[in-house]
Amino acid sequence: MREAPLTLDIVVKGYRRAYFFLREEQASLKALRKAARGLGPELARQYKRMGSVAKKRTITNLERDDLFLALVIDAADEIAARDSRSGSGVILTSAAYLRLFLLHAISISREHSLPLAVAVTRVIHAYPTDVTRQLYEEVLFGSERADYGYREIKQRIMDSIDLRFKGLLKRVTGANGESRFLVMPPSDADREQATCALDLLTVWGPDHVIPGNFSAARTRLENMHGSNNPDEAHTFDRRRMHAFSDPLCFGRLVLGVPDLAPAHKTLSLPVFHLPDHPRPDADLQESDYSGETPLPEEAALLEIANIPSEQAVLRERWHGGTIQFHIDGEAVSVLHPGSRRTLRSWHAGFVSVIEIWGTCDGEEVLLARDTVKLIADDAADLEMEFALAEGMDLTIRTLVRGKSDAPVLSFCVVYGAETDFNGHGKTDVVGFHGGRTVLVIPIDLQSSKKKIEEPKTRGP
Repeated sequence: MREAPLTLDIVVKGYRRAYFFLREEQASLKALRKAARGLGPELARQYKRMGSVAKKRTITNLERDDLFLALVIDAADEIAARDSRSGSGVILTSAAYLRLFLLHAISISREHSLPLAVAVTRVIHAYPTDVTRQLYEEVLFGSERADYGYREIKQRIMDSIDLRFKGLLKRVTGANGESRFLVMPPSDADREQATCALDLLTVWGPDHVIPGNFSAARTRLENMHGSNNPDEAHTFDRRRMHAFSDPLCFGRLVLGVPDLAPAHKTLSLPVFHLPDHPRPDADLQESDYSGETPLPEEAALLEIANIPSEQAVLRERWHGGTIQFHIDGEAVSVLHPGSRRTLRSWHAGFVSVIEIWGTCDGEEVLLARDTVKLIADDAADLEMEFALAEGMDLTIRTLVRGKSDAPVLSFCVVYGAETDFNGHGKTDVVGFHGGRTVLVIPIDLQSSKKKIEEPKTRGP
């Protein structure tokens, strides 16, 4: 699929988002380049999804510019996490960690509206499950889910955040055994920063769709209701995502439902237990989030704007050969046609991005891209198939094991050869954490992904 260049305006919007969270020019440009390279494969993935069964079409498709901004958000989260693991980043301030907390919570939950609704209402805000159900199912016309589904998604989101900020957060158990992060009373500056962050993280498309005088008792939100056409399901799902994540929209939403506390009173911002070390430019980092973003040279932005079209040309010219397999931005292995190999991510998380890179005319080209998400409540995307070139198909089966604080993610990769993934899937709970069943979706390499049933828990 031939891609046109991005406009300079949308590249600048992406840069402002990346810089707000990363606070460094080169890291922000790196996030933009990664997003621009991934745009074509992600658009192709969305297009392919529309040909699948109706159930899968509810995974949210985005318009091209919005998808680019969403990929910038994903890339910024990935870069921040990698810098943290490598120790290359400076010791951050509480304000910086708060920005990254919001970035990670939204990024890992953006595939469709249900996990995003849980992330916003149950993690970023402290509303109970019945409120989330009311807002999602009754007011915004989302699909019906059992209570345990909401609790499990919240548990997985918290596990992912805990893993991302390992050792910096503390969990506490409240009434009815509910697990939450230890939180701080938010200051006015905290609320302002959270509002600014969430505004930049809201990239789902439509403008504000919750009217200023909204009342759930009087108003029916027809633009959220959907239709019987499964090809339109993602449009209404995208509007729900906007309603939950946009601060103004979300504020109007909860104010329009009787007996709900306003959003600014339910903000649940965690305490970060930071090492007792000096932090360079601490005062600046704490106070600069609302200032103007210093832009790089226009030439650097224009170069990024042309990446989608340049990559599209290279993908068209690539006709097979050696590829590189990347997990979360890190090169894992080189594969040749006819290869069968098991690879492992040494920094496994609850969301992992898989990329297949090739070389054409001496230039690197991103051939395909997909994401393994273990946040939602199904076993989707545990087997992926890519048509890289004629006669060069590639199939990936994921294998997830370990505990929530130490997951293990392996990939069985078959490139340009016949696959033998046959049999019957089963559930095997491997470990426990904090007295609760840990998220584990084990896959026998000789079994299929069909009929995999997840363990039911009484977690939060």
